[in-house]
Amino acid sequence: AICPNGSTCLWRDANWETLGYAGRYRNYFYYIPDFSAYTYPSTITSLANTVSSAYNDGNYEWTYFFTGTYRTGDWARAYIDVAVNFGWPYNDNLESGYYESCLDGVC
Repeated sequence: AICPNGSTCLWRDANWETLGYAGRYRNYFYYIPDFSAYTYPSTITSLANTVSSAYNDGNYEWTYFFTGTYRTGDWARAYIDVAVNFGWPYNDNLESGYYESCLDGVC
């Protein structure tokens, strides 16, 4: 998976693609508290409840994904330098993402 160093990248589809393109990812460096405020590049598709795969290219931290906005609901974790294809109950059901140091809402 391609992803800027130090960030986490999100894709709409499995295997690190969005509508057939690996380059259509949304990345973040600290957190996104509400995925509905963001779209995938060159699309009108919201991140909310559409993320199917992710890659944590963070240098030092795990990243957490939540089924609710503002780090609420069930969560999944991606370790450093790990690519994830989400299964149930996370696939198409995520609404926020945070690096570990930002879990308290302050980065």
